[in-house]
Amino acid sequence: MSRPTVLERALHHLLEVESTTGQYASRVLEVGHWNTVVSDLKRRCGIQVRSEWRRLTNRHGQEYNAKSYWLAPEDRGAAAEALTQLEARRLARDDGGAS
Repeated sequence: MSRPTVLERALHHLLEVESTTGQYASRVLEVGHWNTVVSDLKRRCGIQVRSEWRRLTNRHGQEYNAKSYWLAPEDRGAAAEALTQLEARRLARDDGGAS
């Protein structure tokens, strides 16, 4: 079985968390440019990922600006459906390639 695609991993992450920063998501999902992934989710899957700049505090107590991303409650159902479709497509490809 192949590894989940970047879009699958991104949707799974967004469905698991309340919000995420681009830096954190890039590190956890092992993607170079989170903003490109967000753009691809909108273009390929029609999923609207909300974002805004927020002032956060790091573990040393210093404040910094970071862009936060999240799925609105009304978009979570469509995101879960898109994730199911992406996974099914990948698994069908895997089964077709094994024959």
